[in-house]
Amino acid sequence: MRVQGFLVKARVKMQGFLVRDFEDQFQEAYKALASYVEAGELQYEETIHEGLERVPEAFIGLFKGENIGKQLVKVSEE
Repeated sequence: MRVQGFLVKARVKMQGFLVRDFEDQFQEAYKALASYVEAGELQYEETIHEGLERVPEAFIGLFKGENIGKQLVKVSEE
């Protein structure tokens, strides 16, 4: 679905940004986000496939939208 026509008709302002625009705030953001995760105030999900042989399946699934959150492949124990 294309939204450009709607945006023009509704006189909507659309503006993008790049993460690197805020590079000077990375450390501050990292500390704040880590504390939110630790306190349970921010939750995240990830899809984890086990084993190097599952890399192709995980990669294809990534582009099909089959993952939830971050797509990971665990290839060994830490």
